[in-house]
Amino acid sequence: MVGFDAKNKNILDKKFICPTCSMILRDPVQLVNCGHRICQSCLPENILIVQCSQCQIETSPNDIVSDRGFLSDMESIRINCYYCEWNDVLKNYQVKYFFSFLVSLVHLIYRHISMNVMSYYVKIFMLIVC
Repeated sequence: MVGFDAKNKNILDKKFICPTCSMILRDPVQLVNCGHRICQSCLPENILIVQCSQCQIETSPNDIVSDRGFLSDMESIRINCYYCEWNDVLKNYQVKYFFSFLVSLVHLIYRHISMNVMSYYVKIFMLIVC
């Protein structure tokens, strides 16, 4: 899963944008050797050295840390949903808990999926559950 997309990502401070996926950082990690950040999901798997795409400095996986402080700072940035007119702070956009996931799913279904497609998936769901 890559970062968050938003209509206004191009006007945000570049420090909030992942240089790998070009989206708003999701679960940012910091490369300790150079200080740059990327999405945790944009980290290559099973690699001995990570080369920063911004400055080319190499960092070992042991020197990559979760950046919770930076994530906390990011939660207050205002974003505009890429798919509709919704806008609010990133904290309210992120899917952190199951309840938030359900709210986001309802948002996605209600705002972005046609009724025909939605009714098709509801029928499939009912067949599986019932």
